Order: sequence, then structure tokens, then C-alpha cells
Amino acid sequence: MAVLEPTPSRKSGALPGFPEGGVGSLYEQFSLADLDKIVEADSREVLGEKPGDSGIYHFQLIRRECGKWEIEKAWRSAPDGQVIERLGLP
Repeated sequence: MAVLEPTPSRKSGALPGFPEGGVGSLYEQFSLADLDKIVEADSREVLGEKPGDSGIYHFQLIRRECGKWEIEKAWRSAPDGQVIERLGLP
């Protein structure tokens, strides 16, 4: 199983929408039937949550040729999936 370690913002060391040293959690949603596809994929979406915030943070990651994962885009949505804001990347 692959370990996913997205590279945080180069300038601040934090993920978009999460202040440096902030508290939250990251997770992926997938079907076990699709596990082989996910491990070999060159892109994936990771979700994040922060205590006291009903929004869901989305991070679209891509795997660079060197094998490192980088955030390509990030946004925050309401629980119903409606985009609330697009998060800037440094």
C-alpha cells in the first residue's frame, strides 16, 4: 500500500485552508474494488476536515515524474458538495 504524503505549501509549510500548526484530519474515500487503481494512479483527491468547521477541504494531488505528490488545486465545499471557496496555492 502506498503512503500518501502531500507536499505542503512551499512558503508556509501549511496546507491551503489550514494555518501552520493548525489541527485537522486528512482522508481519502474509495471503494476496496478500486484499490489497485488508486495505488497506481498519478492523481487523487484527498479530503480534509477541521474541528468547528462544517466545510470539507478538497486537495487534488498529482504525482510528479520524481514520484513526489504535489497539490494541483484546492477548494472548500459545503457538506452538500457545493463549492464555497477556491483555495489559492502559493
